[in-house]
Amino acid sequence: MSKPLNYLAILLFGIIITLPSITTLIAFEFTTPLQENRTKVSFPETLECVKNMNLDVCHRHLNDWFNDNYAPRDLFIKLQTQIDYTLFSSSDKVHIGDDDWLFYRSTLDTQKIVNERVTDDEFTELLTKFDNLSKALSAKNIRLAIIPIPLKDTVYPEHLPSSVPNLPVNSRYKKLQKWLAEHDTIINIDAHEFLSKTKEQQRVFHKTDFHWNDPTGFKFAEALTNKLWQNQEGSLENIWTDTLSIRTADLSGGQASFLPLLVPPSEVGLFVKMNWKPTKGVYDYSPAKPWEYIYDGTNETRAKLGHTVVLSDSFYDAFIRSGFEKHFKSIHRTRTLSSDINTVIANMPLETEIVIIEFIEVYIARLAQNGFGDEPTHTTN
Repeated sequence: MSKPLNYLAILLFGIIITLPSITTLIAFEFTTPLQENRTKVSFPETLECVKNMNLDVCHRHLNDWFNDNYAPRDLFIKLQTQIDYTLFSSSDKVHIGDDDWLFYRSTLDTQKIVNERVTDDEFTELLTKFDNLSKALSAKNIRLAIIPIPLKDTVYPEHLPSSVPNLPVNSRYKKLQKWLAEHDTIINIDAHEFLSKTKEQQRVFHKTDFHWNDPTGFKFAEALTNKLWQNQEGSLENIWTDTLSIRTADLSGGQASFLPLLVPPSEVGLFVKMNWKPTKGVYDYSPAKPWEYIYDGTNETRAKLGHTVVLSDSFYDAFIRSGFEKHFKSIHRTRTLSSDINTVIANMPLETEIVIIEFIEVYIARLAQNGFGDEPTHTTN
């Protein structure tokens, strides 16, 4: 073998030997750490065993630290995932639809199936609880709005891959929505019908994220605000005056980042361009439980809707970004899954006039099985 080839072989061997150490010590774009829902073993933990002279423990900690912090580990995982995604449209984290439409496997393979396994008795009991809650609130002149939101796969079934499990056409979600539509004392908007119509004009969900986009949240918040106002005033007048202005921006959403890829999929996302004056209301982000925050609209002239309690999930955040809350005298907000409904009702302010319960469709199982808690007893405010 000639000297140049010898030198080349030595150089390549040296790179192979030293590359793991170099990439562990120096950050490169392709070796950025994976986003894992756990804390990696830190090196200081390995020093404790040295102090205690426990070599077995020391060896185990050192081995765990190396396995967690060996940079090529993350690179090799990303490379394998990228090959599966690009060449085979396969992933153990998400279902990959056409044109990079992504759907969480945990949602479709587990949560939706659990939803459909809710027994008829449990489902009937849930409807009874909603009915009883409506009657109890109505007796106090409090209006109840229940807004279940369908997920991306329900609104865009045409983009689902064949790997998705078959689910009943007449799902628990559709049965709940039908019951709500027939219930005169509960304020409701058929979100599935609303989104199906809206998607004829614009995309209503992000392709690479779990959530609906902000323009969709804006339009739904507008419809809900007007319906609450019409119910409050007994008229057909609309209170929402803001117009939707859409901006676009590159987006690689939560479902894309959930995949450990070298090059995550991206899209041109739709967002709301704020063309209204910010609210003069005041937010308190450190109130007592069960509230996540309290909004006080005392100084807001646009606050014509009554004092409101909101139980919601992250889909409601698009309402906030659309200026929804400026229409209310006050809002006490909590998360649907962080507090059971009866606890929230028991702690709502005495001046409450509206209760809004918003949740995504896969929460039906949770609400049917343990989402109400004990019978409410009014205790505060």
